[in-house]
Amino acid sequence: MTYCLAIKTSTGIVCAANARTNAGVDNVNRYSKMHVFVEPGQRAFVLVTAGNLATTQAVVSTLQRDFDNRRAERSLRTMDFMFDAADYLGELSCAVQSRHREFNQKATIDPGASFILGGQITGQRYDTLRRARGDGLRGRFRVCRPLPGRRQCIAPFIQGQRRWTGCPDRFRRESRHRRGELPQR
Repeated sequence: MTYCLAIKTSTGIVCAANARTNAGVDNVNRYSKMHVFVEPGQRAFVLVTAGNLATTQAVVSTLQRDFDNRRAERSLRTMDFMFDAADYLGELSCAVQSRHREFNQKATIDPGASFILGGQITGQRYDTLRRARGDGLRGRFRVCRPLPGRRQCIAPFIQGQRRWTGCPDRFRRESRHRRGELPQR
C-alpha cells in the first residue's frame, strides 16, 4: 500500500508521502515518493506519488531528465502555468502506463499511479495544488478544486482503496472545532 498527502493551508502547502521499500532476495532498496524540482527564483514544484513503483519511478526519472536538460522543449522548467505542468505530468504518466500495460497484458500487475503536484511559478498566485492521474487509456487528469466555501484540501488517497477529492468530513469537523465553531448535527 502506498499513500501521499497534500494540504494547502493559509501559509503554504504541506506534502507528505511514504517511502517505498522493495525487497528482493539479496537486495533491499528504499525509494522516496516525494520529489522536489526547483529553479531558484523562478519556480518550485513538489511531486508526491502513490501507486505502482515502476510507473512512478519512470515518470519521475523522465521529469528529472527533462528538467535538467535546459534545451528540452517541454519540461517543468518551460511551463508557464501549474495547469500546464499537471497536463504534462498526466501525459507522461499515461505514456508510461500504456507501455507497461502492453508489456504485461496477461499479467495481473496494475501499472496505475497517482500524482499530486504542488508548487509556485513566478508571477502566479502563491501556491497551487493539482492532482494528475493518468489512466493510460484516455490521457486525462483531474484538477482538484476547493469545495464551495471551504479551504482547498486534497485528502490522502490510497492505492486500491477509496479516493477522495475535497476535504473529508473529519477534517471539516476538526477545523470548525479549532475555530470555535460548533459542529453541525
